[in-house]
Amino acid sequence: MKELNIGYIISVQPEGQESLFEEVKDRFFKHETEEFEVLGDDKIVRGYRWINEIPLNKSILICELIFLDYWEIRDGKEFNFFVDYRDSIDQE
Repeated sequence: MKELNIGYIISVQPEGQESLFEEVKDRFFKHETEEFEVLGDDKIVRGYRWINEIPLNKSILICELIFLDYWEIRDGKEFNFFVDYRDSIDQE
């Protein structure tokens, strides 16, 4: 998809992506993530955590992906997904 300049978002969950989430956890504890939370006017706290250059899984070792973790404190809901290749984002 990179060669075709096609952007994408891949939704992932811990079930079935154990190696990915283990890598995320390892990098979190090594302080290799960026994150922040913000309180919206609607009183919902929204949190964002991202990691640059992370492989999708052990068999797909593409290290140009960005992992983005999003959560809302109000409902305890958490969503995890990848966004576009890093150099595609840098071009914006």
